[in-house]
Amino acid sequence: ADASAAAAAPASGPSAPRAPPRTAAEILANPTMSANGTVSVSLDAWRTLRKERAQRERQIKSLQSQVESAQEELEQLARVKAQLREQRELALQYRRRGSELFETAKMAEEELLTLRLEEQVQLAEQDKALEAQREEAKARARAEAEAEASAAA
Repeated sequence: ADASAAAAAPASGPSAPRAPPRTAAEILANPTMSANGTVSVSLDAWRTLRKERAQRERQIKSLQSQVESAQEELEQLARVKAQLREQRELALQYRRRGSELFETAKMAEEELLTLRLEEQVQLAEQDKALEAQREEAKARARAEAEAEASAAA
């Protein structure tokens, strides 16, 4: 492992510039194989692999959190949608009931108008009948007065 570390990090020292971290694919491109069949990589390569793994795990957790948040939002939207359906149904019921009441009020208004007109016609007929009775009474009174006047003369 020391030989591969020396090969992976040439000229390592306090004054030597450090190479940028490599990706897992670059690290695994030059592994060394031991006699017992295990793969060895340098300490820097191992750290890079762990760093990438930790970053992937953070990304996975972040994505899982986003999925959970999105699911909660979808559930909230479903609840709001159901509430809106209920409110819409209530509004439609109120509208229907209002239309029924309006129609009933219109019918009652027409009926009331008809009754008032019929009452006015009846009153007018009664007034005509009373007037006719008065005229008839006047005519009788005149006829009686004339009959008395002709009997007295």
